[in-house]
Parts: sequence; structure tokens; C-alpha cells
Amino acid sequence: HEIVGVLFALCYDPDPGVSEKARQSLIALPDSVLDPTLGADVHPGVLAFLAERFREDVAPLETIALNSATSDETIISLAGLPYPAVIEIVSENQTRLLRCPRILEALGQNQLTSQAALDRIVQFLGLAREDSDAAKASGSHAQEAEQSLGLDSADGLPRELLEDAQAADPK
Repeated sequence: HEIVGVLFALCYDPDPGVSEKARQSLIALPDSVLDPTLGADVHPGVLAFLAERFREDVAPLETIALNSATSDETIISLAGLPYPAVIEIVSENQTRLLRCPRILEALGQNQLTSQAALDRIVQFLGLAREDSDAAKASGSHAQEAEQSLGLDSADGLPRELLEDAQAADPK
């Protein structure tokens, strides 16, 4: 993991020659060196870089999605990819779903997210279903998911959460 971490840090060297060479070296590392890093407790930036490097390879992306050191931003990116196995891993991570509503938005915008996964998330989060005919007629998976999940499109938080917070605020 150390060589990966050092090369990643050098990618941000102020000298463009050093940073570019480090980036090229990091990309060129063999999978046998990179694979152990995917599930390790490493800097989230390293995992984000590797998620981009392996963007076309579902197996490493699954490992990155399962890694608790992976940033929520990277998980949001993974939730938008066309890999059902990665989508399933992301949709089952209840801790992340509670912590970061934007993950739910990304899943709702992905055409490959199953309705069963969305229903499971809605049930887990305790969100009220709002099955409107307008949403179904629109044909937009993102809009339908947003409405069925009770999301307030202005800020991506469930309306119930906002209402509860406002009711609890003594001001």
C-alpha cells in the first residue's frame, strides 16, 4: 500500500513533471500491486483515484464500494455507473444511505437501479411513498425515484427529515 500512497501524494507535487510522472506510474502499476490497496484502510483520495482507474472493471469497483475508507463522494460516483453488482452494494449500505442523501439521489438517477432496491431503501429510511400519476407518466426514472422517495429536489434531503428538524427547532 505504501508505494500506492507515495505515488498518489506525488501526483499533487507542485512540479508538473513530477506530478505527471507519478500519475503515469500509478496508472501503470500492475493489478497485483493495486488489488490489495482496494480493500485497505487507505486515504479516500487513493480509492477515488483507483475507482477512476478501474472505471471499466467491475470487480475492483465492487471492492472499492465495500471499503469503509471510500469517501461518500466516490460512492456517489459509483452509484451512477452501469454495473448492477456495484449498485446493489451501494444500495445495501445503510450507514452511508443515512449519512449521505446524495447517494440515494445518485441511485435514483441510475436507470439500472432496480425498483426493488429503491423500495427497500424507502422502507429502511421510513420515507412515505408518493406514487403520483404524473411521475409515472413522465417516464423519467430520476424524477419517479425522487418523488417516490420523498426527496425535496432543492437540497436532496427527505422532506420528512426537514419537517422534523423544523418542528424540533425552538426558534
